Amino acid sequence: MENNNTSLENLYFMDLNADKRIDNSKFVLPISTSLSFEFLIDHIKKVAENSNELRSSFAGSIVTEFENTPELHGRIKDVNVTKKYENLIQNMMMFVFPESFWEVQTYAAYVPFSNDMIFSTKRFRELNFRWEDADGELNVDQEAYKIGKSISAFAIILSLFYDEKINFDFPIVYKIMDQVTGLDKYYKMNSAAEFVDIVPKGELKKLTAEDIESIKSNIYDLEYVSSILEPENFEFVGFVAMNAVNISDTEILSSIRKDLIEKDTITSFTGFLKLQHKIKSLLKCPGLLLGITVYPGSKDRLSQYGSKYGNSFLMNDNCIVRLGTIGNSIYDIVLETGKTIVIEDLSKYPDKTPIEEEILNQGINNILIAPLIRDGKIVGLIEIGSPGTGMINMVNSLKLLDVLPLFAMAVERSTEELYSNIRNIIKEKCTAIHPSLEWKFQKAALNYIRNKENDIEAEMEEIVFKDVYPLYGLSDIRNSSMIRNQSIRDDLIENLELAGKVIDAAKNKRDLKIFDELKFRIDKKINALKFGIDSGDEAEILKFLKRKIIPLFEHIQHYGKDVKNTIAEYNSSLNNELMFLYKRRKKYEESSMKITGYIASILDEEQKYIQKIYPHYFERFKTDGVDHNIYIGESLVEDKKFNHIYLRNIRMWQLMMMCGIVRKLELLKDDLLIPLETAHLILVQDTPLSIRFRYDEKRFDVDGAYNIRYEIMKKRIDKVEIKGKEERLTQPEKIAIVYSQSSEANEYIEYIEFLQSQGYLNKDIEELELEDLQGIKGLRALRVSVDLNKSVKDANQNKKNLDKAMKKLSYN
Repeated sequence: MENNNTSLENLYFMDLNADKRIDNSKFVLPISTSLSFEFLIDHIKKVAENSNELRSSFAGSIVTEFENTPELHGRIKDVNVTKKYENLIQNMMMFVFPESFWEVQTYAAYVPFSNDMIFSTKRFRELNFRWEDADGELNVDQEAYKIGKSISAFAIILSLFYDEKINFDFPIVYKIMDQVTGLDKYYKMNSAAEFVDIVPKGELKKLTAEDIESIKSNIYDLEYVSSILEPENFEFVGFVAMNAVNISDTEILSSIRKDLIEKDTITSFTGFLKLQHKIKSLLKCPGLLLGITVYPGSKDRLSQYGSKYGNSFLMNDNCIVRLGTIGNSIYDIVLETGKTIVIEDLSKYPDKTPIEEEILNQGINNILIAPLIRDGKIVGLIEIGSPGTGMINMVNSLKLLDVLPLFAMAVERSTEELYSNIRNIIKEKCTAIHPSLEWKFQKAALNYIRNKENDIEAEMEEIVFKDVYPLYGLSDIRNSSMIRNQSIRDDLIENLELAGKVIDAAKNKRDLKIFDELKFRIDKKINALKFGIDSGDEAEILKFLKRKIIPLFEHIQHYGKDVKNTIAEYNSSLNNELMFLYKRRKKYEESSMKITGYIASILDEEQKYIQKIYPHYFERFKTDGVDHNIYIGESLVEDKKFNHIYLRNIRMWQLMMMCGIVRKLELLKDDLLIPLETAHLILVQDTPLSIRFRYDEKRFDVDGAYNIRYEIMKKRIDKVEIKGKEERLTQPEKIAIVYSQSSEANEYIEYIEFLQSQGYLNKDIEELELEDLQGIKGLRALRVSVDLNKSVKDANQNKKNLDKAMKKLSYN
């Protein structure tokens, strides 16, 4: 018969047959117990007979004294009698527990299945173990303890009398708090029943195989098992020897592991305090403080982007936040070497930096710093400190080795959750952000989260970048509105003409006056369209066709084959999805989309290169062309110095890129369904401005009344005319550069002359005065045509030429 393996993992479970939870709350184990020393005295007699002279003599004296003490003979029902014979019992227990360990070990003897203690060492008594009304904590509750004790009794009876072994694991771990230090200690209760006998009362009850199987299947139903096994017919006689083994380190480390696997242990206040208390108990250091520094991947970013949990000494406001650097400190050494540092007395550390001085000011004299490493990278630092010296040392700190990877895992997980929250906040408050500016928004979102955690009324801080230089460029499809309107008009005219043919065919079959009225309305609309199209014409005509013409088709198709064929011709000319004629406009829109898509792809590809030179903000918009905004300046970048050379470089890049766009669009013309021309413009402003992120509109806007002038220029400049002429500034195959100051023109003339020498531009530069715009006066422009006879250079050659240009230009 197979063994039935049972444990205390689930002492409450469902009885599937009864469909209810088993209730053992009222069960009382009905067994009899008696204290007896008979087994022990038999053992001592054997020692007296078979040991050396000294041991034999001592054992013999114990036997003699016991035989002269009749109150200790047989089964003792009143354990209080043992108090009179404590010395004798203590001497007898020397043959159970080694006397040499009595001062340091926790030994005791109990009446079986009872809380009656008949012997204990001093160490055991000091721990004050009490089972039913425990000062400390058992690893199981009192109900589970009672159930486990009962099943243990059942298992012993089955094993001894019915040859049925049930492997029942009932480990008892007792947690107590040291009254002096406040630290936790854990003891496992190991018991031995070598001096216990089980005596049946009367004739042994016979159990069938079905009874045994039923007991095993219902082992947790104490009332049921008791009714079959009848434990009241057995008496447990003797005493149980017990040894409480200190397993504090093992239990604490196990508990720490479980805590670190939990999601919020290091991020919640109470969870972190519990973790700190367990580290105190593990290292036996009552004054210990635990801190964690989250490492942002760079020492230079620690003061701004490092974060902390608990009592981080480094991230204290008076430490790195004030000092700004960890150079040459113990933290620097840990980050450089990836090794743990333990300093038992920081005041005697010979190479103190301001960091160590500040930690001493925080009252920390004994410190451990260990790197938290995940996938080969340091994700954080664990900091353990104590006011006293030597409490944390190289020996006891070895206990942390197994849990440091779990600390690293917890830090990585919390960091991922933090940045997930940051991304969600940015997404909610700001939508998509250009990669070059993410650092600023991440910092704002991090501060927002920290303020919320500290119950501070939280609002996203303002995002303003001051003293940035703007660049604006536009590649527009020339006369796009006119071409679009013309294609819509021609499609509508053809659509109406096809409808007129259907009405004519129907009238030829049946001369209804209503057909004359419909034909009149169709012709009137066609004639109106030939003079031009207004904004509401398209919707009105499509509404007319859908409501007045198309509903007739179902009926008039039965007029004859000619009508049916004309209707089929009408339907075949329509777009199946839109249900109106969509030919010329489709050609325009496909050609327009091909142009704007091509320009956008060039801009995106070129951005990959120019961003590496100096990071900057870039955005583009596709309408009837593609316009782009660029802002460059030191405030936009987290950790790079700005020099005017980068502004000149990106202006040169923009002009060269525009040349490339013009050339490539010239090659694209053969692929267009209808001929379209493009015009190109650059707006120059040498005065820096400020841009502010507007959370309500989730976009950047210029900041300040004066800077608004720049935004107005951008919106109106594309249709500006040359002063004194009825000629638009922007013309096909040419690039116009609009400016306000002569210094801006001089700078761009240098660029133009160089690009002329390189074959990008023709030598036809024009200097033009522009008509005043509403609210803006005094604008001027340079205009130059792109050399289309040269072959289009590849991107690598463009980059080489740009580098070459920057070497030749003056930087004054």
